[in-house]
Amino acid sequence: MPQCKERGKMLGNYVTVDGVSSRTLGLFCKQLPMWPIATESKDTVTVGGRLSNLYKSAKHYNDISVDIEAVLLGRDTDAVVRYFTAGKKLVFSHIPDRYGIIRQLVAIDQNRVGNGALELKISLKCDPFKYGTSQTLEFLTSPQGFSAGGNTSAEPLIVAKGCSDGFEMSLTGVSFSTSGLTGDIYIDVPNRVTYQISGLNEKIIVDDHTTGNIWDLLLNPGAVSSIAFAGATSIQITPNERWL
Repeated sequence: MPQCKERGKMLGNYVTVDGVSSRTLGLFCKQLPMWPIATESKDTVTVGGRLSNLYKSAKHYNDISVDIEAVLLGRDTDAVVRYFTAGKKLVFSHIPDRYGIIRQLVAIDQNRVGNGALELKISLKCDPFKYGTSQTLEFLTSPQGFSAGGNTSAEPLIVAKGCSDGFEMSLTGVSFSTSGLTGDIYIDVPNRVTYQISGLNEKIIVDDHTTGNIWDLLLNPGAVSSIAFAGATSIQITPNERWL
């Protein structure tokens, strides 16, 4: 009976990748993983006459390593390899309000345990940050104030809806504008690109129609951010809140 309880408990633990549960593959977590803390990369500074080096921030964080101990009910490890695809969102069942972004499937170690099952140790490299699954905010009038969570600056996805030629926006004092464009405009801060979507659902890059530094359109955690705009019917912001 205790073994049945443990097996039932194990079968309740899972991950999802881009919204697809690992249970659909017959893949269950033996131990629930945790998100590690990202480490900041440092540059070494050598000073003459000093016995030890000094270090300064290189202003970026290293990818984090995530290990998942799991049981696969079946032998289709190819499906597991396809499942953990780079660029997809990874969510643990016990931390449903955060997700990580898979960078690389590093390795899968396997061990047969009988009854058609395999024990797997899945090693992943993920983006340094954990992201919040927050809802998209929409603003119909200007100016507006709002707050973002997390413990480090957030890089939002901003959609200016129904733009006319000469759209202008200010996000917490940072100005950004477009010219010669109408319709919906996507300001993708994480990927540093501005685009529109064609009738064929294709992204059309429009960076040559913009003015302002897209990489400065950041949200500071715990502070009130302000948005003001003209030349659009509304603004939608997906904060992409981040934690180290």
